[in-house]
Amino acid sequence: MNEFSAYGSHKAAVKNLVNKDIDAKKFFETLNSRGWSIEYHNRIEDVFEYLFVAGGSKKTNFKIFPTTIQIHDIKGNNSSTHSIVLIWSNKKLYLYDPNGVYDTSQPKWYEGVGYELQQDYGYKFNGKYFDSTKKFQKYIIKNYSKHFRVPESLGAQYILPITEGETKYIGAGGYCMFFNYMAIERIKRSGKRRFPSTYSKLTTQPFTKIFPPPATEAEALGGSAKEDTFEGQTQQIVNNVWKSGGGRRKRRRSRKKRRTSRRRRRCVTRRVKR
Repeated sequence: MNEFSAYGSHKAAVKNLVNKDIDAKKFFETLNSRGWSIEYHNRIEDVFEYLFVAGGSKKTNFKIFPTTIQIHDIKGNNSSTHSIVLIWSNKKLYLYDPNGVYDTSQPKWYEGVGYELQQDYGYKFNGKYFDSTKKFQKYIIKNYSKHFRVPESLGAQYILPITEGETKYIGAGGYCMFFNYMAIERIKRSGKRRFPSTYSKLTTQPFTKIFPPPATEAEALGGSAKEDTFEGQTQQIVNNVWKSGGGRRKRRRSRKKRRTSRRRRRCVTRRVKR
């Protein structure tokens, strides 16, 4: 199988990261630096436990939490684990999801670039299923009495046309962690840790401009993506995380796609070519 082969000697590490969350803590916490606290938690429930039960919200005014949330299809037959980011800043909580907003309460098609999108999956939190981001938001505000912002537009992972199929990089629905990594880098480059506008933008627009353009289909299938493409940037991230253990020198931009039978990073759309 060609998937992950473009990462060379790091192929196994990337496969384990994407499919099993192995080394996810190392992956994200290489982004830690002076004045910036990035703390990985395995589950979103653990973040809420830390902040609002164990008293973590009283100990810090700012922290970024890469984490995961369970997602289920509408019928509850299939489930997967999806990578997201929570930002705690000035007693307010913001959710960044590379997929963006969703609403499965009724059939809804979104216009894409040469295709249409239908969402199939929703969040599951504390054993409860939410068929829209708005209902999830209301539940958190009601039960935790906190300001909580969620995505209001489709995310970059829906919008950027990254090649699917026999890519030598990562298959459909597998780039969530890399979108989140690049989003955190963008936040750090802004230098504005506690400015609400920094995080409001994450929830009110696709946030696509922070990601580099996808490689061409020929480059993706052949494993020859240029350094300034999205796939090429994932290679730089991987090389820096597993070679030096440090942050990357260059930054750019990214996205995701269709459903996959893999356990992790299941995309929540159906794409129909026009």
